[in-house]
Amino acid sequence: MDSLEQIVDNSGLPANEILDAFYSKCKERTFAKDELIKLPHSVEKYLSILVDGVVAKLIYANDKEYCVCFCFKNEFCSDYPSFVHQKESPTYLKAITEVKLLSISFLELEELYNSNPSGNKIGKMATELIMIEQEKQVIDLLTLSAEQRYKNMLENHPEVFLHIPLNLIAGYLGIAPESLSRIRKQLVEKEKSHDYKTVKA
Repeated sequence: MDSLEQIVDNSGLPANEILDAFYSKCKERTFAKDELIKLPHSVEKYLSILVDGVVAKLIYANDKEYCVCFCFKNEFCSDYPSFVHQKESPTYLKAITEVKLLSISFLELEELYNSNPSGNKIGKMATELIMIEQEKQVIDLLTLSAEQRYKNMLENHPEVFLHIPLNLIAGYLGIAPESLSRIRKQLVEKEKSHDYKTVKA
């Protein structure tokens, strides 16, 4: 997903003025590995940008923990529906590594919208991008195989397996950890076969 700077650049609005106004209302929050950033069945108080680390969005249902998605560096990282409506949700956020967030509260963001003429346009663009990303995740889940979604994760975030436990990745892909191990083994074998054919040629 685009960072805030990219969103502002694409808007054609005065970047320094908007970013200065936004960051002046933000505060830095840090979390230890495995610490909960947002509790389940609570209201999301902050719209955050992930400065460093990896965060998992999780939900617990039917006696099982499900991974909704991951947040990576420079991405928006919040329970956005809960934030917008200021209502409780079962989704919770967990720091997979040590995490640093730059966060703005709901009230401070509302003040920014009201005080800065460009604020509403930026907010609308950010909202649209977040919704587009969420829709893309749903479409990928319905139309792509687990192997293809796994390969997409590797291409977009090659560092993912340095930090994220395989059981969480498997949960995100909607498969059992054993199935993920089998997919990884098959891809490694394909890569070795490709390398062998290249050398032989």
